[in-house]
Amino acid sequence: MKLRFICFALVASFMSVCFSACHKDVVQTDPRLDFVEWTWDEFLREGVSAVALTDVFDQYQKIRSDREAGMALVKKYFNPDFLYYDSMKSYSLALGKVVLQEDGSYLVSAEHNRGWIGLSICHNIKVSVTSDHHYHISAVKGNPDSYHYDERNKGFEDYRYKHECDAYVENDKITFTNLEFSYTHPYSQYMVKVSCLGESFSIGMPQNDKIKFYPSEGSLRFEYKCTGSFNNAPWAGLPEPCTVNAMFTPEKTTLSDGKGYEKIIENKPTFHSYYYL
Repeated sequence: MKLRFICFALVASFMSVCFSACHKDVVQTDPRLDFVEWTWDEFLREGVSAVALTDVFDQYQKIRSDREAGMALVKKYFNPDFLYYDSMKSYSLALGKVVLQEDGSYLVSAEHNRGWIGLSICHNIKVSVTSDHHYHISAVKGNPDSYHYDERNKGFEDYRYKHECDAYVENDKITFTNLEFSYTHPYSQYMVKVSCLGESFSIGMPQNDKIKFYPSEGSLRFEYKCTGSFNNAPWAGLPEPCTVNAMFTPEKTTLSDGKGYEKIIENKPTFHSYYYL
């Protein structure tokens, strides 16, 4: 009996240590990093996808009568799942679908999974060609062609969603200027805003079906604040209000808040790394 008690005590102690270690791994997160990474991945990178798809598809329009040359142009960047005269889609990089509009602009339905953090904003990105390789993008209300369309909960107006900027492509690099991004969660009562710290930020075009995750040049300011009576953001532990500046280089991204917080991360996420250069 004494031996059984000792064995049970040892097992219980071991399980307690394991549980504590596992629990520690779960709860010890970096809410500022989560906030920046989720906001970039689920929202701002959508603008990158929209410009990348549109620039390739817009150049394709000029040579589309030559199918072989057109396919060679597109496959330099990514493998499309379908390529027609009026539309193109790329599942491989989760870029989404681009459709040529009657007025010469393009409508992009980018792929995203932000529903898992409690955000239901059904929208598309309209891309207007201002000159060769130069574009203006803006978020517009979703339609049945939108990714994860749900006619019962479009959410575009409820969230006061705004994603607008100018962009140009040169030497296989996309440069963004005049960024205005913001939304206000109507139920969880918080607001997110992102703007350029300098004049612009840049990221490489897709190459051989891979793309950079974070920008390689420039800097962005990520802002969060509570707008109601309670703070119910999906980033547990994020201080309120919170501002995080992200400084980008080709190799790394440096996050700081001007109050002692600083974190350096590689320009490739740990998830789905086969997507990224």
